[in-house]
Amino acid sequence: MPSPRKINKTISKKPVKAKTKKIIKQVKNKVAKLKQPKAITPPVMEEKPKADPKLIQPFISEVAGERGLKVIEAIGDGAIDEKIEEKTKYKMAEIRHVLNLLHNHGIVEYSRVKNLETGWFTYTWSVNSDRALSNYLMKKKNEYEELRSRLSASENTTIYACKAGCCKLPFDEAFDAQFKCPSCEKKLQYTENKSELKELETKISSLQQILERKV
Repeated sequence: MPSPRKINKTISKKPVKAKTKKIIKQVKNKVAKLKQPKAITPPVMEEKPKADPKLIQPFISEVAGERGLKVIEAIGDGAIDEKIEEKTKYKMAEIRHVLNLLHNHGIVEYSRVKNLETGWFTYTWSVNSDRALSNYLMKKKNEYEELRSRLSASENTTIYACKAGCCKLPFDEAFDAQFKCPSCEKKLQYTENKSELKELETKISSLQQILERKV
């Protein structure tokens, strides 16, 4: 017959062992849940609105004139050289010249596929309105800053002009030339540059409207 001390020791071990097993089971269940792959919901990507093609028409006209506008219209959502030729009725050499101008200014882009039998490439052209608008605005911003600098310089400069219309010189240059025209040697006269200032202000205002409307 076991002693009372041994009996108590045996009895006290049983609930501890059962409790330990329960804890281990709970831990295993938690680990199993952690190991299960969670379903990942891909983020919803909002499509960035493309620039309105109408906004780049002035840029196209500046770069390639009326022919450029016609070629862009013929390209539509994408077109090969022959399709552009068919729609515009221009000669292929003219079309490629216009396309090169537009491509150099970032207005159009192309993809090409090689025919393995003939070795010839087929070019498909498309309009990149976003890049074209970005380039257009950058160009206008540079023009705007240049004109602002010219206006500031003109407002603080005294101008002397040749009677014959050969040249206009700021005071420093006129002084160095002894107030004689470098071309015809006629006397240089002080002249107000109000018309030039007004012209610069008009151009600056026009550029400012473009930048404010499209930025």
